[in-house]
Amino acid sequence: MKPRHIRILSIDALSYWMLERYLEEWELKNFQRLKREGAFAEGMIAPGPDATTPPAHAALFCGCVSQEHGIYSFEEPVIENGIIHPWKKKLGFDATRLKAEPLWVSFLKSGRKVLLLHFPLSMPLEPYTSSACFGQDFSENMVVIESFSQRLAPEFCRKHEQGNKTFTITLPDNSRIVLPASAPEKPEVQLFPSKLAGILKMRFSPDTPEEPDFYFGTSIHKIFCNHEELAQNYFDTLGPFIGGGAVYSYWKNRLGNMISRDGSGKAELRVFETLEKVAEHFLRAIQFGIQKVQPEVGFYYFHIIDLALHLWRGLIDPDCPGSSPEIRGFLLPLIRKTFVYADQALGLLMDATDKNDLLAVVSDHGMSPIEKTFYPNQLFLEAGLLKWDSKKKEPVLDQTYALYHQSNSGYIVINTEARGGIVKEESKEIIIKKVYEVLSPFLGTALEKIEMVSEHPEIPALGEIYLTPRYKVSLMSKVEGEIMEPGHYGGQHHFWQESEPMQAVLMLKGPGVPAGVGLGLRSHLEFAPTIAYLAEIPKPEKARCARIRF
Repeated sequence: MKPRHIRILSIDALSYWMLERYLEEWELKNFQRLKREGAFAEGMIAPGPDATTPPAHAALFCGCVSQEHGIYSFEEPVIENGIIHPWKKKLGFDATRLKAEPLWVSFLKSGRKVLLLHFPLSMPLEPYTSSACFGQDFSENMVVIESFSQRLAPEFCRKHEQGNKTFTITLPDNSRIVLPASAPEKPEVQLFPSKLAGILKMRFSPDTPEEPDFYFGTSIHKIFCNHEELAQNYFDTLGPFIGGGAVYSYWKNRLGNMISRDGSGKAELRVFETLEKVAEHFLRAIQFGIQKVQPEVGFYYFHIIDLALHLWRGLIDPDCPGSSPEIRGFLLPLIRKTFVYADQALGLLMDATDKNDLLAVVSDHGMSPIEKTFYPNQLFLEAGLLKWDSKKKEPVLDQTYALYHQSNSGYIVINTEARGGIVKEESKEIIIKKVYEVLSPFLGTALEKIEMVSEHPEIPALGEIYLTPRYKVSLMSKVEGEIMEPGHYGGQHHFWQESEPMQAVLMLKGPGVPAGVGLGLRSHLEFAPTIAYLAEIPKPEKARCARIRF
């Protein structure tokens, strides 16, 4: 029986292991119900080498690997005229680089009305509309509501000031927004209607009475929709887009000392209050999508778990050297709330779904704990392979031979003359050998593997050497003064796809799906063919796997 409606919820960083571990204890009623009434994978593994959000979503929804779909990492080296830049980077959330048809295009080709709500790889719009990269212009049946890519100004965190002082934020179009230097007593939204944007301003009490209050403002994003009246309706109904909370301010210690650095926990409570505002906005956005857009096929995104686990995944691991029973007892209730919010998001979709509809819950990856950080560029600096400008915090490329790329996507790039650098083609192998000599002592401690990209066709060619760190070790491109140091004890989802904490989630309910059935360990590449089969449409053109058989 062909489903009447198809609803797909992508919950960023929802680990199968964590969901199973806390399903009952955290009273996740909607996940419990979906598990009883549908089928579920017992873990899902993203194809390597990179499991960050953009390539993991591309694998799920295109059904193929990076070399085929064209999306490589969260941040990637810039490629200009076919030449990899040794240092410049760009975000991987770019639909113009998709070389494979995603599942939503398969639905559009079948004549279904499709909504993509703040969904990865839904922007820019042109590949799906004016440039007709997938065969035609889908403007009429496609609704894209997306604001992550529409940032006008970053978040801020400053000291609250008494009186009538103001400060100014300059936007990309050189227009200016004037804000009071005095923080509101309670959370307050300030709207900029002409831009379909706004800001949420919040005030937090200080650690000690003699200090001024903290004044936080969310990043400013425009509400974008390819149907203008819906963009206005969204703005009028939900207010400004709230997408990331105070995560950056927290990392920069602008909300007070972290609990892992002898903080009292107040910094964590402050950032979590902003994360709750993110979750509440996305719950209302899902309601808006269901009720106002009323699509036949809806793709919904929810990322509150990802935000929290990036901050604290290591600290809730009993084996983490930075953790303690007290820290875990403090943080786990906060993380539980993020799972409850995800459960509520699922509940909204389940309430709108009947027996003739298909519902799928999927995640792009889980989250691995981090304990240490390895800085390859510090090593290269000491070995004379890299010259660093400490003021600009970037390499001096006319004096650098090799460097770990600042995209933090695993690649070491040789600074060849073809890239505007100083290494002649005949000297390239000498530099590569030197890089191996410098890195090899760290195999088994910081690094799991050092691989020549040319010898591994499964690794996209974005550099000469690809590094895989040891489990619980992160890689960073900065020159910090130490080669290896204790990590921030957060979380990462770049590598180690087959490890238990990294395995993702798949849950299905609808016509043709048996109830209460475990599907074993599955691959991301099976998702798109399976949804296409259940929806009775052709699978995406480059999908390489067969569907899951129930």
